[in-house]
Amino acid sequence: MRDGPAAAGERVPESLALLIPSYRGGGAEGATVRLANELAGRGLLVDLVTLSAEGPWQAQLRPEVVPICLRTRRASTSVPGLAGYLRARAPDVLVSNMFHLN
Repeated sequence: MRDGPAAAGERVPESLALLIPSYRGGGAEGATVRLANELAGRGLLVDLVTLSAEGPWQAQLRPEVVPICLRTRRASTSVPGLAGYLRARAPDVLVSNMFHLN
């Protein structure tokens, strides 16, 4: 059973990266932007990583959410950029959305 926000000895993540293809579309992209905003509002360091920075959802980001664009159009060509991002920023957790990104 958990005691408070973390069980004894359990490390609580402080930084989080969320990965989506772009700010276009609806369901997954919108839900991820809303999740990023909520987590940032609760004090987590949140990066929202996209393959491209296109789409209307970017305008909905809270200022505390850091947008990171890998500048590619395909998940298969995003691996080097994503690896570089992970080495540089080293988030505690990476959560991807949508089948082709998983």
